[in-house]
Amino acid sequence: MYDYGKILALLCLCVMGHLFAKAAGIYVKVTSANDLVVGGTYILAAQRSGTTYVAKEFDSNQLSTVTSGFTIEGNTITIDTATPLEFVLGGDAEGYTLNYHSTKYLGYANKGGNNAALLEEVDNSTDAKEKWTFNINNYELFNSIADRGLRLKNNDVYIRAYPSATEYPIAYLYKKVSSIATINFASACTDGEKYYGTYSNGSAFVVPDDLTVSEIKVIDGKLTVESYATGAVVPANTGVMVSANTAGEHCVVLTGAVGTSVYGDANMLKSSGNGITAVEMADAHTGCIYYRLTMHNGTMLGYYWGAADGAAFSLGANKAYLAVPAVGARLSGFDMTDSEVVAIKSPDIESVDGDTFNLFGQRVGIATRGIVIRNGRKYYNK
Repeated sequence: MYDYGKILALLCLCVMGHLFAKAAGIYVKVTSANDLVVGGTYILAAQRSGTTYVAKEFDSNQLSTVTSGFTIEGNTITIDTATPLEFVLGGDAEGYTLNYHSTKYLGYANKGGNNAALLEEVDNSTDAKEKWTFNINNYELFNSIADRGLRLKNNDVYIRAYPSATEYPIAYLYKKVSSIATINFASACTDGEKYYGTYSNGSAFVVPDDLTVSEIKVIDGKLTVESYATGAVVPANTGVMVSANTAGEHCVVLTGAVGTSVYGDANMLKSSGNGITAVEMADAHTGCIYYRLTMHNGTMLGYYWGAADGAAFSLGANKAYLAVPAVGARLSGFDMTDSEVVAIKSPDIESVDGDTFNLFGQRVGIATRGIVIRNGRKYYNK
């Protein structure tokens, strides 16, 4: 199991250094057969005299490397501006394949003589894809046919295939455990204490300690909000509400872990995916009234209709909207500034000119604090 505390600490360094927009991923060294997951993403890296060499590209029967654009701490490599060559692991323990650029596989040239250390690209259409075996004693990947491992060429910057007895630096596998994504909190979207937004991602992500991440369902016309614990994993494509003590950009670590939703199918916050149209929203959740998180009249934070009469609306990527079943509901919005999270219902009364009503249809004074209705319109008195 990976140390998400350390990963989150590295993430904080990325935030402090304003590197979050560039960070491509975090990779942890493979030190166990359990770290080898078919379908997982990996890079290759070797170390010599304090310098780390990360495989960058297949180049003339060998792998070229890069020595900058990333940081390494212990067994963890955090990519900043470098563009490492990523491999997708295939096969099984009897022989793994290293797939890259979708259609290519890393193989051993096996040409003999001076070319004995060369690698080759094996095309996806080739039946004889090269197989690699994991040595649990030294964490080396070696060719199961020729008994040659992936190592850094002596006094050079290329990774080739050398006999296991060769004392060249081993090119270890590093498994991709996360990427970094950003969530932007608008300064105007606030209850006066915290800043709010909605979020969703096609990958699962880890809840950092500077964010509150919650799911929402509606019971008896009221919002019920439940939050994830810090360090918990939010499943992919789950709509959530997020809040922070400061506006601006905050980072989350994406992960290959599955995660568990706090409300499951009862969560009424729905992911917008890569962006959703009104038609797509209506088709995805039929028979619902649809809300977006916004500031009502610029003063009151809550979930309000995103279109007239609660109809579906378009929404950008990586956000969430609230889809509440319409049966028996006459809701125009939910006020988030009330600590009890009270639903704002359209009152079943006939408005009388000059009279002021609260949300329960009771006549109140014109200066009554909170949400009031006068002449058929809602007002918020501070």
